[in-house]
Amino acid sequence: MRKDYVDRDEFIRENKNTLTLMDDRFMALCLNENIPCVQAIINHIIDKDLTVTETHTHKEFKGQHRSITIDIYAQDSEGKIYDIEIQNLSTGASPKRARFHAAMMDSHHLDENHKFDDLPETYIIFITLEDVLKHNRVMYEIDRFIRGINEPFDDGLHIIYVNCEAKDDGSEAWKVIHDLTCPEPKEMLISELSKRMKFFKSTKKGMKEMNDWFAPYEKIVEERAEKRGEKRGEERGKLLGEQHAKENFAVRLLKLGKMTIEEIAEATELAIAEVTRIAQTIKA
Repeated sequence: MRKDYVDRDEFIRENKNTLTLMDDRFMALCLNENIPCVQAIINHIIDKDLTVTETHTHKEFKGQHRSITIDIYAQDSEGKIYDIEIQNLSTGASPKRARFHAAMMDSHHLDENHKFDDLPETYIIFITLEDVLKHNRVMYEIDRFIRGINEPFDDGLHIIYVNCEAKDDGSEAWKVIHDLTCPEPKEMLISELSKRMKFFKSTKKGMKEMNDWFAPYEKIVEERAEKRGEKRGEERGKLLGEQHAKENFAVRLLKLGKMTIEEIAEATELAIAEVTRIAQTIKA
């Protein structure tokens, strides 16, 4: 059951020791424009020594009919593009979503006067809490091949699924899985991620930044409180309406004078004392 927190201070205080980089808000805080951390993640997954030159979290790409906001966007020194999605639900990491993300990346990285061959090499990386593709692998690397001759169809698109349910196979990619799901900085395996998380969880400056970053969450808390208040008001109004209807019914029965106080109480589902009070009001 999801708890409704009073404010962001309470949320941070109670969740600080369990927050991991799989939490969308905390991930965005830790990795936003943080080149060393994002570079470390990409290099461990792709197993190459790449140099990231630009990175952003929650970067929006607008389309004609539908837009997307990607969790981590990065570009390296060779112009390659990386779209990293942190997915806690399998429904958010379907193959066709990967296809759509790839299409959006292409549409935003080719100017009108450029040739199609100028499209950058692109990596769509889904890091999923569950094994979406169901083959018990740490990582799934998907590229296009020409059927029948098993040669690569070199379109420059690479789709990768990283499975956080997988057991340790000694790979570099599994270190990413471990660290993204680990709440304790000193137990993390990738130094860049460990250092970054330690800053936010163990220093006053980091805690203040985290508090400020989670400020929008306070608005969510307030909206929930308002909705709870509205719901309570609606429920109270409904109960008052039902009570009023029962009292009116009791008045009509009392005026008929054909039933006892006890019979009216049973018929209206009111307490005997309440019916007695209404009867005294009528006589007065």
